[in-house]
Amino acid sequence: MPPKPPLTHFLCLPLVTNASRSQLQASVEAFAAESQGTHPESVSIPQRAFRPLETLHLTLGVMSLLEPGQVESAIKLLHGLDMPKMLRDASSDTMEKEEPIEIAQPITGEEQSDNGAETKPAGTVEVKSTSEGHPQSSQSGDSHMSGLNCPLNISLRSLVSMHDPKKTSILYAQPVDASDRLLPFCRQLKEKFVEAGFLVPDTRPLLLHATMLNTVYVPAVRQKTTGDRGHGKRKAKLTVDATKLLEKYKDFSWADDFKLEEVAICEMGAKRIVNEQGDVIGEKYEQIASKNL
Repeated sequence: MPPKPPLTHFLCLPLVTNASRSQLQASVEAFAAESQGTHPESVSIPQRAFRPLETLHLTLGVMSLLEPGQVESAIKLLHGLDMPKMLRDASSDTMEKEEPIEIAQPITGEEQSDNGAETKPAGTVEVKSTSEGHPQSSQSGDSHMSGLNCPLNISLRSLVSMHDPKKTSILYAQPVDASDRLLPFCRQLKEKFVEAGFLVPDTRPLLLHATMLNTVYVPAVRQKTTGDRGHGKRKAKLTVDATKLLEKYKDFSWADDFKLEEVAICEMGAKRIVNEQGDVIGEKYEQIASKNL
């Protein structure tokens, strides 16, 4: 089997905007504080597992742009997209007949090497959905038509585990949009970049999520082991029991009704943000291109 290509960039929708920043900052800081031992019901989770505010985004796909000219071509594709038309097309997609389906989608996000693939979230839920499989709101018909040219507003809700909640390494918030355009719009975006050959092939369903906690960023934990040759130590992936957190945050709103402002191509690997005194105050993915919605 040939080695996997190194990942260099990813396509995403940034979540930190002028409208969402204050809400998300308060929510992220409270979540980290309650999960690190400063709250009576907290569980012990290392600071490095919590994703910094400026890194929050919805991943649409990952890229390996190593050939000459590929970066420039990907940027040209993004800049040439007709975003208003794609949003109108996405609105049309939501007017299909509803039917109940089970949603249990595997992740396609930043969980390996910042934006690699992971396993499906634990459990399934039945929701009202269009035949395309995206959550359906109570709006339909004329209400969809009247919103064809409206901004794409979303909220971030709840807390979900990618694995067995008792032994998980990834927790994420779910995006919700009342117009039901988000998922079909993102599918269109992903398809454009797939057709152009820029995204690493991935046939699994797109699961839009905002990662709030990922233990892949915690330095390797060395655990004692025993065996035929005596005592020793080995590196192990950190997992946490998140059952109490999931219960506490199941109805939580991280940020309400804010406009998504752009689609971006970012470099893999968040860069440190340093203040004038040289102190690290956060992390942020470097954008190489963006297109306003």
